[in-house]
Amino acid sequence: MGSTIQWHVSAEPEAATEYAGTKLGDYFTNPDVMLETEIRTRKRFHHLYRYGPPEIDAVWVFPVFYTVACILGAKLVLREDASPQIAGRVITDLNEIAKLRVPGSVEGAGYVPEVIRQYEYLRKKTVVTGVRPVFGLHNQSPLGTAIVLRGADLFRDIVTNPGEIRALLEVITETALRVVRFQEEFTGERVERIGMDDDYGGLVSPSLYAEFNFPYMKSIYDESGPAGRFLHSETLGPGHLRFLRELGITHYDAWPYHTLTVGRVKQELPDTYFTWNPETTRDLFLDNPKRVKAKFREALAAGAPGIQLCLCARGVPEENVRAFIEVARETESQPS
Repeated sequence: MGSTIQWHVSAEPEAATEYAGTKLGDYFTNPDVMLETEIRTRKRFHHLYRYGPPEIDAVWVFPVFYTVACILGAKLVLREDASPQIAGRVITDLNEIAKLRVPGSVEGAGYVPEVIRQYEYLRKKTVVTGVRPVFGLHNQSPLGTAIVLRGADLFRDIVTNPGEIRALLEVITETALRVVRFQEEFTGERVERIGMDDDYGGLVSPSLYAEFNFPYMKSIYDESGPAGRFLHSETLGPGHLRFLRELGITHYDAWPYHTLTVGRVKQELPDTYFTWNPETTRDLFLDNPKRVKAKFREALAAGAPGIQLCLCARGVPEENVRAFIEVARETESQPS
């Protein structure tokens, strides 16, 4: 019987457009370009690395994580060949928090209409393309959204003005819940899995995380069905891991920052499946194939149940991608 280790290579839009020879501005605004980009990227991955089938059967529409922030007033900037970014801050004065309101409907707010437009367009073309569009409104953690709305000042605010920040987090959380309910109404399907991006979470201490992120995250996760709870974070440290256990996270996308190790994750989350990733700059851009192989072999030897190479930037040497795949394929011939 083969090993149960799972491995995966994924290309974020930045890398996908590099492989396909398209531009990010077109990827996010023109659904035909987005679809063609994903199709070309899969074919190139299959040709270059012999990875996966050469065809795709589904694409995720408009993969941007600022859904709630934009519903609450953040402005998304789309440029010719760069990832979408938020321009400026929505909350420049803490007094503005009292003016924020949970929208009665999210259907016409932020970039939700654009997601609907692209989804409907691609859905009608499925008969011709054979590719199914997936409708999903991505979310950051409540603390992450608060930082997008307020900026770095929030790290001071949670100490000097905790009441105002709690009020902001309550608005963010209720808006996120309405996003989940809207998605269910729009698709006619129960949301069985909820995923969250928590890249800012580890920038606060575990004690502040317990007060200003955990309870609000729990409210959102508890809205989902029983199928799974996914969390991606590149900043959590060992002291934050207990919150994942308490949240019932079933899949944790772990990154080796803030002294986090495979062994510590296994110790703190013995029943949680997690994927171990490399550090993007140090491991993928600066290391050579020999070091890439060594680091992933170390992760596997430490007991990582899954390893992942996420191409989230352009310019990663092809030989480093091949090195990861070579290590990953070694697990396929190992006994369980």
